[in-house]
Amino acid sequence: MATIAEAYRDMRLRQLDEARWNEKVAIKGLAEFRKMYETFKKAGINPDHIKMLEKVYEDLVIDGSGAMYSSKAAERAGILKIDGKTKYKNQNY
Repeated sequence: MATIAEAYRDMRLRQLDEARWNEKVAIKGLAEFRKMYETFKKAGINPDHIKMLEKVYEDLVIDGSGAMYSSKAAERAGILKIDGKTKYKNQNY
């Protein structure tokens, strides 16, 4: 019979596994968003729409109320900006 401490430990391990899985999915989703952005840019989509995509990406990553990362966490995780080349830097210093 499992003790309360063992049950709690198992629950925490499952939560950590889910968090790691969610992190991987988020990073893959951002990569797909960058691919879509590059495709639209090459296709000659209206520049205003391109700017809107850039804003949506920023909101998803760090700026929005439902953002996935703080600027510090994005820097730590090595999240790429929408250009796919530069990484986020902590905005607090």
